[in-house]
Amino acid sequence: MSVALFVALTVAVVLRLPSVVDQSVYDATQPLGSGAGDVIASAVTLLGRTDIAGGIGIIAAVALSLKRRRLFPNLAPIAVVAVPTLVEAIKTAVGQHRPPAGTGHDLQLIPSLLPKAAGETLSFPSNHAALAGFLAVIMVHLVPRSAPLVWALAIAVALSRLYLDKHWVSDVVGGLLLGVIVGELAWLTAMAAERIRFGRTIQ
Repeated sequence: MSVALFVALTVAVVLRLPSVVDQSVYDATQPLGSGAGDVIASAVTLLGRTDIAGGIGIIAAVALSLKRRRLFPNLAPIAVVAVPTLVEAIKTAVGQHRPPAGTGHDLQLIPSLLPKAAGETLSFPSNHAALAGFLAVIMVHLVPRSAPLVWALAIAVALSRLYLDKHWVSDVVGGLLLGVIVGELAWLTAMAAERIRFGRTIQ
């Protein structure tokens, strides 16, 4: 289902079909801009930044691997490398530009450990939303009781990108869908590898 939805949305974005909805949501967020909102959104959006999301994944990997199978550590690097790489490839293919600067301001509360792209960057899908969705899927598989919290955080990251005028609504929806797809594929791959390893151990 997620794959079909992502493909349909991507085609729609290429054809610029969601532009009316994107613009309407953008216009609706402009009156929300404020100093306090900038601080809150800038803090929340950090959870989807590549370096911080990768750090969260690695820390969770180490902590959870002490209690469970040695599975999640193999997935953490995917969030750091595969997801942003896939996002950038799709951005280049789709070619959707970011919304104009509005009233929301990213305060850069923590300097980025990774170099930022020079000049204007493309926007579909949102890398922040994709990483947040990816980590949410993995965390829910590992700790099912965490589902309400981790999905609330993933959605908050997506909303922060809208508030900060970094992305259109189609970008963040696409990012979340892509994160879910990659997360589920990574989980299925890791589980298959775990079964193969377990079978060899028995033999």
